[in-house]
Amino acid sequence: MEDRLFKFEDIAVFGELTMHINDQWQVTGGIRAFWQEFSHDFESLIPFCGLFCSSPEQPRFFEGGTTVNDAKRDFEDQIFKVNTSYDINDDMMAYFTWAEGFRHGGANALPQGGRQASLPSLLQFQPDTTTNWEVGLKGSLSENINYSIAAYLVEWDDFQFESLVINGFKVVLNGDEAETKGIELELNGNLGEGLTYNIGYSYVDAEVTKDFVISDYVAGTTGSFFIPPFTVLPLITVSDGDPLPSVPDHTFAFALDYLQPLKMNNWSLAYHVDGKYSSDTQSTFNQNVNLGRDFFEIDSYAVFNASIALESNDNWTASLFVRNIGNEQNLSAGNTAAAAGGVHQYFFTLRPRTIGLAFNYRYN
Repeated sequence: MEDRLFKFEDIAVFGELTMHINDQWQVTGGIRAFWQEFSHDFESLIPFCGLFCSSPEQPRFFEGGTTVNDAKRDFEDQIFKVNTSYDINDDMMAYFTWAEGFRHGGANALPQGGRQASLPSLLQFQPDTTTNWEVGLKGSLSENINYSIAAYLVEWDDFQFESLVINGFKVVLNGDEAETKGIELELNGNLGEGLTYNIGYSYVDAEVTKDFVISDYVAGTTGSFFIPPFTVLPLITVSDGDPLPSVPDHTFAFALDYLQPLKMNNWSLAYHVDGKYSSDTQSTFNQNVNLGRDFFEIDSYAVFNASIALESNDNWTASLFVRNIGNEQNLSAGNTAAAAGGVHQYFFTLRPRTIGLAFNYRYN
């Protein structure tokens, strides 16, 4: 039995001010001040020792898994942003952005009694913050080639991530320090009359930059039936240089569109195809985390979609589409049998190959 109520309130004021130094150069500064409050009321009853300890009215030491957790926290802070851009010429612009980021903390629904108890320190997770740097170029090489290139660095403190605790509950935890840096490239334009393209590529190097250890209770196997002994052991041990989970190094995407006017007035055929490739990654930090129970490889994958649509200038569209043409599965997240038991294991995948018809009408 579980009863959980979570409330969150966010009040903020924010604004930006832009100064044009000359016709080519602008500088923008921004600030966001916020006041956040959350409350978390949680009660659970997990009677692992049967009728003897299944009542929430019994003393805590006699309970099988009753938890009462009432938490209330306030966050108050300010974050800043600076952006500047310079028009090198009519076809090229350079820019730089520095910005801070903040994400509020929260609470986990974890039992505090019985053999499923977790450390009290895991009941809440802290806010995480980022400092972001980005520099880039945007412009046109010709009438048919537009481009953008950017390099970025994100410094991440107290970063939040999901994991399992010893009792099998999925929770949000805080790491220490991490860093994400990479590049992004994009090209778009025309390949001929009615034919347009868009190509994008990104490289990401995301890793932990400071060692940290998170511990939890491990219930003993001897002692009183109602009061099992507990040992505190490392749950997660992460080292400087370990990659962040679920972040592929390489991502590539493209899209092609072709519009073919028909002899019938106001009608045309629109052809579309797109695809995306992601390199392999992993579900959690390493195979030693959580005794390896929730670790699995996330393989690289490529997925393609296509459609053909009959369009009218009178706002009618009828389209035939195929999504995930290759029926790619791609396990992206979930619980393994080792973590959740064979009956309760699950994984999130891409939607399987889907073929369908769609009819749309746009109101002016």
